[in-house]
Amino acid sequence: MAKGIGLRVYGYTIMYRKSRSEPWIADQDDEYQNLPAHYPSEEEALDRAEFLRTKGIEARIAALLAEPTDDGDDFDNQRRSPND
Repeated sequence: MAKGIGLRVYGYTIMYRKSRSEPWIADQDDEYQNLPAHYPSEEEALDRAEFLRTKGIEARIAALLAEPTDDGDDFDNQRRSPND
């Protein structure tokens, strides 16, 4: 674990692949264009990854790190419209 470098975790995404010959992928977030689908807590993401594994899908969680320049306006500008 990285200590003392000020990482801020925004959420946790699920990376998955159906076979070892396929690349790892993450689903797109329903609300934001610039983020993968994600969960606010590590426990929720781990639960979802375990569920996928029971279906024979290889799955891992990955932390979404917030950058120092991230702010609410940036995210509001990336919201999906109802037509997206």
